[in-house]
Amino acid sequence: MSDVKKAWGALGRGDLLYFDPEDLVEVHDKKSALYDERIHLGLDEAHVLNVMEVGVIEPIVVRRNGENDKGQPIVEVVDGRQRRRWAMEANRRLKKAGRELIRVPGITRKGDDADMFGVMITLNEVRKNDDAMTRAHKLKRYLDMGRSEEDAAIRFGKSIATIKNLLSLLEAGPEVQEAVSKGKISIQAAKKLSAIPKEEQSSALEQVVGAGPGPAANEKADKIRGKRGKVRKRVVKTRSQIKEMRTLLESKKTSDPAQIGAAMLGWVLGDDEAIKAYKAIVNAAEEV
Repeated sequence: MSDVKKAWGALGRGDLLYFDPEDLVEVHDKKSALYDERIHLGLDEAHVLNVMEVGVIEPIVVRRNGENDKGQPIVEVVDGRQRRRWAMEANRRLKKAGRELIRVPGITRKGDDADMFGVMITLNEVRKNDDAMTRAHKLKRYLDMGRSEEDAAIRFGKSIATIKNLLSLLEAGPEVQEAVSKGKISIQAAKKLSAIPKEEQSSALEQVVGAGPGPAANEKADKIRGKRGKVRKRVVKTRSQIKEMRTLLESKKTSDPAQIGAAMLGWVLGDDEAIKAYKAIVNAAEEV
């Protein structure tokens, strides 16, 4: 047993290689077994930012298909086209910033076209993403660890707007949450229903589901929200929001109340020195 296998308690070692994403080949020939229409999808900005932050975590699957006219191996992507494209765009930005470039981990597979097509189908069919509610609960756990919504957006590969929508699901009643999990209503519709009293959400949900899928359901939820009340604002602010407010207050140098407010926010963020100049606040903090 090799030292690596012994150290990890593994039963074997696989063919995990690391590639420059520019060296990998995407198949564009529609007649090829490896052609996939998703190569025409637009670039996802949130996923590019995620790759820039943490790299490509899930290995792609590749096969070697001969050599090019320069005698170099032709390595084709069987599964992981989007990850390769995100890595390419991430590297363009990282190179411009003078930062270390990303390499894409890949697992090699051998077989004929039919074998590779079967692998591609299997990986696409068995891959199952978390439903919205599972993702929302994971998001809350991540934020509860002291992370900001901006951090979460990068880690989850989502926009800030999507992060806020997911958080709003946790304020909805159990019937609305179940409807989201089962795909009966969209996250957007559920967010609007979460803004009305929970005791009214059940009947409102029936109306939204009855309106049918898509825009009609969202419009119905929007009308119900408009009649029943305004969207509730989150009482607890995030760490990033507190920092933004502190920066804004500190910029108002001519206002003593603003400086006191900035000092208080600094103390909330754990900076005990921030309140040092204000004796009354220091005394109160010591009592706390």
